[in-house]
Amino acid sequence: MNSFMASLKQRRWFNPSLPQMLQIAVFLLYFEAFFGLLDVFDRIGGGYWIITKAVVVAIVPLGVLGGLGVSEERKRGWILAVAAAFGPFVWRLLVVTQARINLPSFVQYGAGTMVKDVLIGGSLLSFVFEAALLVLLLHPKSREHVKIWFR
Repeated sequence: MNSFMASLKQRRWFNPSLPQMLQIAVFLLYFEAFFGLLDVFDRIGGGYWIITKAVVVAIVPLGVLGGLGVSEERKRGWILAVAAAFGPFVWRLLVVTQARINLPSFVQYGAGTMVKDVLIGGSLLSFVFEAALLVLLLHPKSREHVKIWFR
């Protein structure tokens, strides 16, 4: 147990020498992971929970490991961070397509509603944070910094 705690103390959870965009992205990764964890506990027992359990459970550690990897200036960490940023969109895509397959009134709602549900989901505010995280990680300045300075 002591070696585990020692390894956590050696980790760099936040790196103030990163560009501002990547610093904000690290904060948003931890933020999204925390609220993703709360979402996991909130949705236990739902009908669509069985289908997307693996995706939801994978998003939380991806966010933490991605933020930690970006803070330690690792290319693999940045890749994990991008995967975590796309995670909520993939999760909603699985949920919405599964619900539409089982929903006989899909014809009544049309494909426009499905696209809105996949992109935005239930909350416009959460979509803003998810989109901001993607923009911060995939911005040309962030990618240039990753290409030059990350190991």
